[in-house]
Amino acid sequence: MIFQLIIVQVITFIGLVLVLRKILITSSFKETRRLQQLNEENALKARELAGKIADADADYRSKMAKADDEIREMKAKAKKEIEQLKETLVSVGKAEGARIVAQALNSKEEIRAEIEEQMRDRSVVFSSKVFTKVLSSDEQRPVFNGLLESVFKELENLDGGQLKKIDLSGPQNGLIEARVSQSMDPKQKEKLEKILTEKFGRDLRVREILDREVISGIIIEIGSFVIDGSLLDRFKKAAASIG
Repeated sequence: MIFQLIIVQVITFIGLVLVLRKILITSSFKETRRLQQLNEENALKARELAGKIADADADYRSKMAKADDEIREMKAKAKKEIEQLKETLVSVGKAEGARIVAQALNSKEEIRAEIEEQMRDRSVVFSSKVFTKVLSSDEQRPVFNGLLESVFKELENLDGGQLKKIDLSGPQNGLIEARVSQSMDPKQKEKLEKILTEKFGRDLRVREILDREVISGIIIEIGSFVIDGSLLDRFKKAAASIG
């Protein structure tokens, strides 16, 4: 009886061991399958992640290369624009400098010309004063006579045909005014009237107007026709030729 009980217990134990072993083997197999499947899934995810990382890295490198190209292009363009701006500024600066220099030279030339003109005017005034101060009226007479004779010769050498075309509507009743430094003697006046009458083809008379600014000599103005036989004109021409 006891022996049978022991055999039953042994068989029961062996069955229990076999059942437990089967359970353990089955559980271990399932866990192994699960872990294997999990590993496969993780490996797949790792490959996908690696692919995404590789794609992202390639895209990043492509964008960085493109950005570098754009930056180099922008730098080159900016450098070119800066060089062009420098050239423009230099050109403008040269032009402005040339303009300033030209303006300064023109101003200098204008000032010089103005000074020369003032000096000529002063020299004429000074010469006039010297002439009138140094020479008495009688001593000035020979100069007056000489200038008057020069005017006579100039009138005689003029083309009468051209003179007859001059409008004489200005002089009233054939009267022509002559600015003189001193009065002509009757013979001089008569000679002047004779020459004018012959040259203009009509009877003309002369009215003398004393003008101290003439200094010495005579100035005849008939419209646009002018004969300047004055010492003032001689002084001006001399001053201009010296300047």
